[in-house]
Amino acid sequence: MGKIIAVANQKGGVGKTTTAITLSTCLAMADKSVLLVDADTQRNAASGIAGLIDNTPRIAEEFPHPIYELIQFTTMGTLRVITLENIVTHTGVASGYTLNKIKEFFNVFSQHF
Repeated sequence: MGKIIAVANQKGGVGKTTTAITLSTCLAMADKSVLLVDADTQRNAASGIAGLIDNTPRIAEEFPHPIYELIQFTTMGTLRVITLENIVTHTGVASGYTLNKIKEFFNVFSQHF
Protein backbone atom coordinates (compact mmCIF):
# COMPACT_ATOMS: atom_id res chain seq x y z
CA MET A 1 0.00 0.00 0.00
CA GLY A 2 1.26 3.44 -0.91
CA LYS A 3 1.78 6.50 1.24
CA ILE A 4 -0.26 9.65 0.83
CA ILE A 5 1.62 12.92 1.22
CA ALA A 6 -0.44 16.11 1.20
CA VAL A 7 0.98 19.57 0.59
CA ALA A 8 -1.56 22.01 1.99
CA ASN A 9 -1.86 25.53 3.34
CA GLN A 10 -4.80 27.94 3.36
CA LYS A 11 -2.68 30.86 2.26
CA GLY A 12 -1.95 31.37 -1.41
CA GLY A 13 1.49 31.94 -2.85
CA VAL A 14 3.43 29.92 -0.29
CA GLY A 15 4.87 27.35 -2.70
CA LYS A 16 2.40 24.45 -2.39
CA THR A 17 2.38 23.67 -6.11
CA THR A 18 6.13 24.08 -6.50
CA THR A 19 6.72 21.85 -3.48
CA ALA A 20 4.32 19.17 -4.77
CA ILE A 21 5.93 19.15 -8.24
CA THR A 22 9.47 19.08 -6.84
CA LEU A 23 8.71 16.39 -4.26
CA SER A 24 6.89 14.15 -6.74
CA THR A 25 9.65 14.56 -9.32
CA CYS A 26 12.38 13.75 -6.79
CA LEU A 27 10.51 10.66 -5.58
CA ALA A 28 10.07 9.50 -9.18
CA MET A 29 13.79 10.05 -9.80
CA ALA A 30 14.40 7.79 -6.78
CA ASP A 31 12.38 5.14 -8.67
CA LYS A 32 9.31 5.47 -6.46
CA SER A 33 5.91 5.09 -8.08
CA VAL A 34 4.22 8.49 -7.75
CA LEU A 35 0.74 9.76 -8.53
CA LEU A 36 0.55 13.56 -8.31
CA VAL A 37 -3.07 14.49 -7.59
CA ASP A 38 -3.69 18.12 -8.50
CA ALA A 39 -6.60 19.29 -6.33
CA ASP A 40 -6.37 22.94 -7.39
CA THR A 41 -9.06 24.07 -9.84
CA GLN A 42 -6.39 26.04 -11.73
CA ARG A 43 -4.50 22.77 -12.37
CA ASN A 44 -1.09 24.42 -12.05
CA ALA A 45 0.64 21.24 -10.85
CA ALA A 46 -0.62 19.31 -13.87
CA SER A 47 0.40 22.10 -16.22
CA GLY A 48 3.73 22.42 -14.40
CA ILE A 49 4.75 18.95 -15.54
CA ALA A 50 2.99 19.17 -18.91
CA GLY A 51 6.33 19.00 -20.71
CA LEU A 52 6.83 15.52 -19.27
CA ILE A 53 3.47 14.06 -20.40
CA ASP A 54 3.79 10.87 -22.43
CA ASN A 55 0.70 10.21 -24.57
CA THR A 56 1.68 6.64 -25.45
CA PRO A 57 -1.44 4.41 -25.26
CA ARG A 58 -1.47 2.10 -22.23
CA ILE A 59 -2.73 -1.44 -21.88
CA ALA A 60 -6.01 -1.52 -19.93
CA GLU A 61 -4.84 -4.46 -17.81
CA GLU A 62 -2.03 -2.33 -16.39
CA PHE A 63 -4.58 -0.47 -14.25
CA PRO A 64 -7.95 -2.26 -14.26
CA HIS A 65 -10.08 0.36 -12.45
CA PRO A 66 -11.94 2.72 -14.88
CA ILE A 67 -10.73 5.81 -13.05
CA TYR A 68 -7.21 5.02 -14.25
CA GLU A 69 -8.17 6.19 -17.74
CA LEU A 70 -7.84 9.72 -16.37
CA ILE A 71 -4.21 9.32 -15.31
CA GLN A 72 -1.62 11.06 -17.45
CA PHE A 73 1.69 9.25 -17.73
CA THR A 74 5.01 11.04 -17.97
CA THR A 75 8.32 10.37 -19.64
CA MET A 76 9.79 9.79 -16.17
CA GLY A 77 8.06 6.40 -16.07
CA THR A 78 7.15 6.28 -12.39
CA LEU A 79 5.59 9.77 -12.23
CA ARG A 80 1.92 10.10 -13.16
CA VAL A 81 -0.56 12.93 -12.69
CA ILE A 82 -4.31 13.26 -12.34
CA THR A 83 -6.50 16.24 -11.51
CA LEU A 84 -9.18 16.08 -8.84
CA GLU A 85 -11.41 18.01 -11.24
CA ASN A 86 -11.21 15.12 -13.74
CA ILE A 87 -12.02 12.58 -11.03
CA VAL A 88 -15.05 14.56 -9.92
CA THR A 89 -16.29 15.13 -13.48
CA HIS A 90 -15.73 11.49 -14.50
CA THR A 91 -17.66 10.12 -11.53
CA GLY A 92 -20.71 12.30 -12.11
CA VAL A 93 -20.55 13.94 -8.72
CA ALA A 94 -19.40 17.33 -10.00
CA SER A 95 -22.13 19.19 -8.15
CA GLY A 96 -20.68 18.43 -4.72
CA TYR A 97 -18.32 15.51 -4.31
CA THR A 98 -18.12 14.01 -0.87
CA LEU A 99 -15.06 13.37 1.23
CA ASN A 100 -15.99 9.67 1.38
CA LYS A 101 -16.06 9.41 -2.42
CA ILE A 102 -12.65 11.06 -2.71
CA LYS A 103 -11.30 8.79 0.04
CA GLU A 104 -12.57 5.80 -1.95
CA PHE A 105 -10.53 6.89 -4.99
CA PHE A 106 -7.40 7.42 -2.92
CA ASN A 107 -7.82 3.92 -1.50
CA VAL A 108 -7.97 2.55 -5.06
CA PHE A 109 -4.94 4.59 -6.11
CA SER A 110 -2.89 3.62 -3.07
CA GLN A 111 -3.01 -0.01 -4.16
CA HIS A 112 -0.78 0.84 -7.14
CA PHE A 113 1.21 3.92 -6.16
